[in-house]
Formats: sequence, C-alpha cells, structure tokens
Amino acid sequence: MPEKIIKDLNHKLMYPRFANRFQLAIKFANDYYFHGRVRISETFRTMKRQEELYAKGRTNKKARVVTKAKAGQSLHNLGCAADLFILTHDGKYQEKLPEYKQLAGIMVQFGLKHIRAADYPHWEIPTRFDLPELYKKYKAEGMKHEDCILRIHSKLDKEYIIFNSFDWEDAQS
Repeated sequence: MPEKIIKDLNHKLMYPRFANRFQLAIKFANDYYFHGRVRISETFRTMKRQEELYAKGRTNKKARVVTKAKAGQSLHNLGCAADLFILTHDGKYQEKLPEYKQLAGIMVQFGLKHIRAADYPHWEIPTRFDLPELYKKYKAEGMKHEDCILRIHSKLDKEYIIFNSFDWEDAQS
C-alpha cells in the first residue's frame, strides 16, 4: 500500500521556520496575485514515501522519473522542503511556466529557494549545511530518525539566529 502524502505544514517533523515562511509566501501569493489558486501538494515525506517516489520511472519504464533523491537525501525527509502547485481559473492543474515563474519571484522574496529551474513546485529552506549529510552523520552516531531531524532543526535555528536579522514570526503580527 502506498505511503500517505503529508500536506500539513504543522506536522511535528516540519521545521517551523521553514513552514512559517512557506505559509506566509503562499498566503501572500494567493491574496494578491493568484486568488486562492496556489495549493500545497506535499510537505514532510517519510523515508518509505521517498523510496516509492524514487522508484517511479525506474521500476516502471512507462512512468517518468519524479525525483533524483533517494530516501534520506531529500529535504522533504527532514521537514525542510515542500511542494506546491497552481490551479487554472477553472480548477485544473496549471502546467504553464509563466505563472510558476511569477510565483517563484514571490517565494524568493520570502527567503525560500528551489534547487533548479525545472522544478518550480519544489521549495526549501536555504542553508549553508548539507542537511542529508548531517542526517547521515547523526544516524551513524546511533540517533533515532526523529531525533536526527530535531537535531538538524536545532542546528538550523542556531544558523538562523546568526545569519538573519529579520524574524519571520514577527511578520505575522
């Protein structure tokens, strides 16, 4: 049975500062440009779900490859990435690039990044750390999966305090 898709930005393993930025960016985009047409397609991803996605297009040659990241290599697995999509005005999935480029301009203004131009739906937290490598290191030290993720979030919080002068949580009030 396929693993459940998680769309909740408040999931216990989502990095709160990322989730907050992502949520604010989508709200802004929907309120001022897209009139409610931007939606979340996936947030936190279990290792099993990542394995399922990685297998697509590799085990069934008729399907297209949907990710280059194996389990543990995706920032979705660490609560630091999310995917979105845009609906057309008649409620269908938007595939036209110009609207995704417009949305990208908004997402970047909220301090988010995507890894390559061909993957506009994917957004993640910018960081100087190689988060999958940190995860691998913590796992090798014998830490449990959830503890590894929370330790990464703690490390990101320290980086956030050092490198950011604007607090996104204050932007909500």
